[in-house]
Amino acid sequence: MTLADALTVQSQPCSCEINRLIFHEINLIKFHGGFNVYTWLCALSRKQDVNKHQEIAALATLIHDLRKHKKVTLKALADHIGRSVGFLSQVERGLSQPTVADLTAISDMLGVPTTYFYNMPKSKALSWVTRPDERRTLYLANGITDILVSPKILASFSMLESLLEAGANSGERHMLDSSEQGGYVLEGELSLWLGDDETPVTLRPGDSFQFDSNTLCRYANLTEQLTRVLWVYT
Repeated sequence: MTLADALTVQSQPCSCEINRLIFHEINLIKFHGGFNVYTWLCALSRKQDVNKHQEIAALATLIHDLRKHKKVTLKALADHIGRSVGFLSQVERGLSQPTVADLTAISDMLGVPTTYFYNMPKSKALSWVTRPDERRTLYLANGITDILVSPKILASFSMLESLLEAGANSGERHMLDSSEQGGYVLEGELSLWLGDDETPVTLRPGDSFQFDSNTLCRYANLTEQLTRVLWVYT
């Protein structure tokens, strides 16, 4: 396979992380006769799929164990977040993924900040630095992937890189988070609704935002391109 063929394969729809990693790696590789780039790409994709399943399973375990620890029934939690018991049971078994709004409502009911669910740190060479392969990732419903870029989860603030696929959204209903939040758009467009606003504010690369804790909000990527946002929570 030639470099052009590899880039063609790379351009096909797949997860945002795989796309960026493949592009980076292809730029570094010197192609020699007999090197099967297609095989390499397939192996990389399988590795990413394994990591994704592990992260989904870790989130499911955190939600289940915390709910049990708080002595909250499945029905009580499902009623609070406006979902069925069956759906929540699937989330706790890693068979379904919650939306951002679901996870925020779960956090509220169980008395923890949303960032609690990133609290299964991977080993790091330096306690105050994280590399891309050292970061926790949450694969959420409706096309949103959140990557914890903060080296420390138990600090006064946390930083997330949010990746929103084309058409992605935080959920159909507004969220109410106990954390003060802010963000900086790195790529694409972010549509943000605050309070009772029916029309969203459109944020583009270089735009930033900040709002108080317990502010009703929801957000989406209404374009056909990837959106990346650096999100900060207190």
